[in-house]
Amino acid sequence: MKTFHIDSQLDYDVLQQTLFVFNLPVPNTGTQRIRAEAVTTQPSLDFDEFADAVGANRFVRVNVPPGLFSVRYQATVDLDPPAVDELAPEIPLAEVPGAVLPYVMASKYCEADLLFALACREFGRLAPGYRRVQSVCQWIRDNIAYQIGTSSPLTTARDVLANRAGRRGLSPDMRATPILRPTSTQCSKRIWATAGICLTPRGYRRSTKSCA
Repeated sequence: MKTFHIDSQLDYDVLQQTLFVFNLPVPNTGTQRIRAEAVTTQPSLDFDEFADAVGANRFVRVNVPPGLFSVRYQATVDLDPPAVDELAPEIPLAEVPGAVLPYVMASKYCEADLLFALACREFGRLAPGYRRVQSVCQWIRDNIAYQIGTSSPLTTARDVLANRAGRRGLSPDMRATPILRPTSTQCSKRIWATAGICLTPRGYRRSTKSCA
């Protein structure tokens, strides 16, 4: 078991009355347990919490008046890393469970049509399965620098690849980068602390083509 201490603060200069929806709280799952957590705002405002249909994403909604505003999320989380199965097969898209499909659907943050040639060149000749997923993860570690201040809420996976740098956490770009092909294994642990709607902050297009 591993224990993670999370402390995330977002600061805003709000220009007009704004409804914020933050995807900050981490999910509570069979292998990930929240020991303690707290959401605080400055100034102190009323907020409500809700989750999506499957409970994998938790949200905080707060209506913020004009002026300086910050939200802070703190948590202590125990994680039991899943056992690595190096013989795990790569699941064809047609066989991916329906509940998982929303996570591989198209979005504006990953231009799969423009990344497809790179995916085929780097990974198309590798045998499907755990080793190929591992190669994708290792390629990202070797070629993408995780640097604060190198991306914004508008940065896409293609931008990150062009700049060879991006930041984790608040931008969708780094979460989209690994989505090159649907697989049965994952690159990272599911501990997320991300901002939802960021209107005035201070501070994945999918492809089903074959490489053949």
